[in-house]
Amino acid sequence: MTNRSENSSGVTAIIVTHNSPPILSRVVQALLKQTTPPDRIVIVDSGSRDTSTVTALRSLSEKILVHCCQNIGFAAANNLAMDMFLVNTEYFLLVNPDAVLELDWIAGAHAYCQSADGQNAGIVSSPLRGMDVTTQTPTDKWDSLGIYRRGSGRWYDHGQRHPIADLRTPTSPYEPKAICGALMFVPRSVYQTVLDKHGFFDNRLRTYKEDIDVSLRVARAGYRLVMLPHLTVHHCRGWPKRRADVPYWARKLAARNDVLLAAKHFPLMIPVYIAKLLYVLTIERPLCALQQRGQLRDRMYEK
Repeated sequence: MTNRSENSSGVTAIIVTHNSPPILSRVVQALLKQTTPPDRIVIVDSGSRDTSTVTALRSLSEKILVHCCQNIGFAAANNLAMDMFLVNTEYFLLVNPDAVLELDWIAGAHAYCQSADGQNAGIVSSPLRGMDVTTQTPTDKWDSLGIYRRGSGRWYDHGQRHPIADLRTPTSPYEPKAICGALMFVPRSVYQTVLDKHGFFDNRLRTYKEDIDVSLRVARAGYRLVMLPHLTVHHCRGWPKRRADVPYWARKLAARNDVLLAAKHFPLMIPVYIAKLLYVLTIERPLCALQQRGQLRDRMYEK
């Protein structure tokens, strides 16, 4: 157990950002106002074009530490911060730069992990409610009630874009197949147990499916993945609603990561994911190129 003062929570909050959204300041302020605030808030800027907005956040509190680096990806940036502050931390709170926590969130997650029911919790989170990134106001829809896997091998966020009022949710802690990387509360002991040569998050996955991989590894190590429905957080998901609007580089990286994920956890599914990757490389690539040319042509006509 880490030695700490009575006024210390033992929590290190980590935010990884790349070209940070305007809501980042609100995310940080929500952390500072927690009833059980973190000991420090570490913001890792991974290759933003302009870091002035991020570095300016230091003025909000001496607890805010900013580290700017080249674009190393979400997985490696989180690994970097966790490794830097391992000695002084009991719990890592991993928060996306567009996830706003209600003010009792850390207190609730901490209390659960300290309870008898939470002793074997490996990753703790809570249902993510939607928020409009432009207006910064809550929507009436769920963002994620946990990640699950269909028989076809496709991973999905349960409840995403489903009206909150129409979808009944558990009233007590429950365990999904994986937890969205937008919000993870991780005990230091779990980090140390699951850490391998590729990091806590697998650096090779870079940005997509890294949360699913680490969830599966944490569960394989004998820990539980727990969602606490009594705690509230709002998340502004930046992923386009239509696949046609997803850029080609993102489709390619996600498909490649599916193959690596299958190789690590579901070897019998490797042919399925290889077929998907080949489809992205051979069919979607030229289609995306044609779409991009059409968009450029439309802009020229608009001028």
